[in-house]
Amino acid sequence: MTHHTPAVDLNTTEVYPSSRYDVNVTTNVQTPVAIGNGNYVWTRDQRPESVHSPLWAGTSFRTCAPFNRRMEKGITAHADTSTFRNGNIVTVFPGLSLWATGNSLYNGVPTPTLAGAGLINKALVKALNRLKDQEIHLGNFLAEGQQVVDLIGGTAKTIAKQVSSWRSRNPNKWGLVKQWQRGNLAKDLWHCIPNSWLQMQYGWIPLMSDVEGAANHLARLSLTQKPLIFSKGQAKNEEDVEKPVTARSGFASNSAIATWEMKQAVYVHLVYGLNSPALVQLSQLGLINPAEIVWEITRYSFVVDWFLPLGSWMSSLTANVGYDFVTGTLSRHTKCGYKSSRVKTTSADAQLVRPPGYSGSTVNFVRTCYTSSPVPGLYVKSPISLKHALNGISLLLQAFR
Repeated sequence: MTHHTPAVDLNTTEVYPSSRYDVNVTTNVQTPVAIGNGNYVWTRDQRPESVHSPLWAGTSFRTCAPFNRRMEKGITAHADTSTFRNGNIVTVFPGLSLWATGNSLYNGVPTPTLAGAGLINKALVKALNRLKDQEIHLGNFLAEGQQVVDLIGGTAKTIAKQVSSWRSRNPNKWGLVKQWQRGNLAKDLWHCIPNSWLQMQYGWIPLMSDVEGAANHLARLSLTQKPLIFSKGQAKNEEDVEKPVTARSGFASNSAIATWEMKQAVYVHLVYGLNSPALVQLSQLGLINPAEIVWEITRYSFVVDWFLPLGSWMSSLTANVGYDFVTGTLSRHTKCGYKSSRVKTTSADAQLVRPPGYSGSTVNFVRTCYTSSPVPGLYVKSPISLKHALNGISLLLQAFR
């Protein structure tokens, strides 16, 4: 059963009665003055309903789905008592009431601005360079492909060593092998082929069967699974943002500056499919089951012929290597945290003005989806190295030179 997270739209405000009072320093009489309410704690959490994106090409991998979330949690403003004097009247603003006007929590709180094109391009370049430089995980397909390559190379080297060793021990019999095992040899002449040579050939059956089985497995895997390639890049920026804070009406000549630390981050995740040509069945490559080979009527160098198309087949896995774009995400995250504040200007009658302070943080997150590859015409290298297999086949050719 598919579960969805419901949408959230929370926006709550705790208010308190702001106050000020005038003190007559001559009579010491305090007169309260109503100045309305001020916001104290504001909590906002907004996000859409979550959705499950479709599975890609019958796999368990899901493509990108857009998402966004905006949060302001526990933002509070606070300040020590500020005082003003006009003649024998001292006006007292207890706590933060000098600065808490209307939507006071917006007063001095910056908007968590998402990163712009510069930071996005920086993260995107990193992701694409990782793709080009092969700093990526290709999954089981290429891992198994490299295992097949290594098996081909290792088996070819083993057989090449056996042939070279046999020839060094039997220099006179090598001529008989070349003379008689030319293919389609009449049965009454099979005895002309040295027995020790035939015995060694029969020992190759399990080795070659392993290679064929591994190649068959890889062929089936390539037809049913398209390997996914994941590449990512990120870029971050931190800077201090100063936000002006204004005092209440009637005391607007007083101002302050709040400093916030804004942390912007960009995350790019790209997913590509390895675009290999459709692989034909091994039988179309001219390969036959080594267990069914009638050694006496095949060419003495049949094993070379058997390995050569394997090398070509492995090369075809990535002969036209390119990447088909599958999906991609661009995630931008910004968080603002309060650092400090200071008084910028004060009125002539100010005796003491305290700067406001804040706690909590503001967060903004947006994830968007790429619908096509951010950069067309990517150049890539083959993700499978055939060096081991080609070296083994080369040694085999030398053994049968």
